[in-house]
Amino acid sequence: MAKRISVILVLLIGLAMISTDAYCRNLDDKLEAGAYGILVVPAKDNFDTTGGGGGYLRYYVTDNIAIEGAAEYAQWDFAADTAGATGQLTGTLDVIPIMGTILYAAEVGHSVRGYIGGGVTGMLVNGSATGTLTPGGTGKIEFDDGIGGHICAGLDWQATKNIILNLDGKYTWLTSDTVETVDSGTLTFEDMDMDNFTLRGGATYKF
Repeated sequence: MAKRISVILVLLIGLAMISTDAYCRNLDDKLEAGAYGILVVPAKDNFDTTGGGGGYLRYYVTDNIAIEGAAEYAQWDFAADTAGATGQLTGTLDVIPIMGTILYAAEVGHSVRGYIGGGVTGMLVNGSATGTLTPGGTGKIEFDDGIGGHICAGLDWQATKNIILNLDGKYTWLTSDTVETVDSGTLTFEDMDMDNFTLRGGATYKF
């Protein structure tokens, strides 16, 4: 897992360097590289709202149809009670969604382009939740990777001839396989719902 996280972080740093060097884009061109910040709101109460960052490459196959590959990183805090016992299981997870998306884009106003889309999400999850339960002893939930889908919608604003700012929202649905252990018995958790809404805002370089 550490190796996979390192590879993704290198990709994100590379995209961020491109975008920092020149946050600009010409909508008539086809290839974009962008970096953005994110606010993640998990659907399940066991996870807290968190922030993070990401990057993407987007290629316009036609004037209105684009394909996009993106990766994000955030740390999700987890806390849960267990049925029939006192004590909580808590932990922090490194979460890296990797997404492939098909987008439909169109001009919606002066210097503004709107888009909608959807695709597949693979989520790399590294971490566990632990705690002492009474009765039961030491409990642990280990999280694994998951795969699911997402839908999204957003706006690109051409602030100047070369500078484009972006804001969009994405809803992702998937589950993480989990392994639950406890010193004296079996925990009642099942595979973990990791559905979430993500708001992202950033800037893009257009080649």
